[in-house]
Order: sequence, then C-alpha cells, then structure tokens
Amino acid sequence: MEKNCEYCGRLFKKKNNESLKDWKHRHKYCCKECSNKAKIGKPNNSSTKFKKGQTSWNKGNKGYNSGNKNPKWKGGQIIKYCLICKKEFKVDQYRKDTARFCSMECKHLWMKGKHFSLETEFQSIPDELKSINSSIRNTKKYITWRKQVFQRDNFTCQECGAKTTKGSRVCLNAHHTKQFSLLLKENNIERTKDALKCDILWELSNGITLCKECHILEHSLLKN
Repeated sequence: MEKNCEYCGRLFKKKNNESLKDWKHRHKYCCKECSNKAKIGKPNNSSTKFKKGQTSWNKGNKGYNSGNKNPKWKGGQIIKYCLICKKEFKVDQYRKDTARFCSMECKHLWMKGKHFSLETEFQSIPDELKSINSSIRNTKKYITWRKQVFQRDNFTCQECGAKTTKGSRVCLNAHHTKQFSLLLKENNIERTKDALKCDILWELSNGITLCKECHILEHSLLKN
C-alpha cells in the first residue's frame, strides 16, 4: 500500500507492522521531519500543555485535597510503641495491627531473641511478670549474656553432653540456675531500664547451657 506525503508529496509505503486504522487516519507524512514542518504555525490543541506565564489552577489553594479532604483518605496515622525500645512511632491506619517495631534494628533484635527462646522458659512465670520478662529477654544485653554462656560451655549441654555436629543440630538454651522471675522479684525490678543496671541479673555463674530436652526436664522438676 502506498500514498503521497501531505507535506512534500513524496510517495511512501505502509509498514508491515502498522495497522490499517493508523495507516488511513494517522500516518499522513513520509517522515518525522515532514511531520514537524507541517505543525509549524498551527495551534496546539493539547489541553494539558502549560503555557509560559500561565497561572497554575491550584495556586493559593493550600491544603487542597490534603488530609481528610482527599478521596483516598484512610484516617491518617496513629501512635504506637516499639516492643523492644518502647519508643513512640507513627504508622498508617492499615498497619495498626501489624506494626510492632520503630526500626529494622529493633525488629532484628526481636527476631534474634525469638530464634533462641523456648516457650517453656515462660511457663513458670506469673502473669504480672510476663511483659517485663519478655522485654528483658529481647534486649541486646540479654542476647549477649546468653551468647557468653554458650561460649563458656563450648556450646555443649552440661547435662547430657549434646552438641551440634555435621548432620545433627542441637537446640541449646541458656538456663538460669536461679529462676529469672525470682531475681526480678528480689531486686524489685519493674522496668527494663532497672534490669539493665542490675549486675546480679547478668552474672555468668547463674547461667548454664542445656539442650531443649534437658531444659524442659529441668523446668518440670522445678514445678514438682
């Protein structure tokens, strides 16, 4: 298919990948140069074209469609408190049930604590001490104390001698010889800040490395 360019009159052919609709109604010029030359002097019909010196439509309308005026408004942000550092932070409404940490650093500390913690460690703790107990166990100082106990005991269970080897992984826990909840009671610790300053809580002599099975057995004996 062929036709003449509307600007220079030169004959040109239809492209193989061009639709018949474009060829008939849009493809009027043989090249881009002819297309540009044909537009010189013609008015621009584009409604979105911003002219020099033209005043913006929303000039002076401060806060236009902001906040609850916006059709996509979802209630704004709410205040929450970080589970690790207890700092205040703001989140959007859609994250009110899922946001728990103020930063990725706090989240990583929490995840590291969850990885090594054992549910049975909290079974003998009274309800009124569970929140402070959990907060202390997720601090960086507690994680360091636990790691030092493991290193001192050469990552070996002090009851049965179990140790992680190639092809066999052993879950280890840092057990308190004297119950952690009793230490909190005796030292009148009600806040995480107080716990970090109490040297008795961080004595390595009160920690011992046990495997998961021995740890569960130890707590069952304490109950009896």
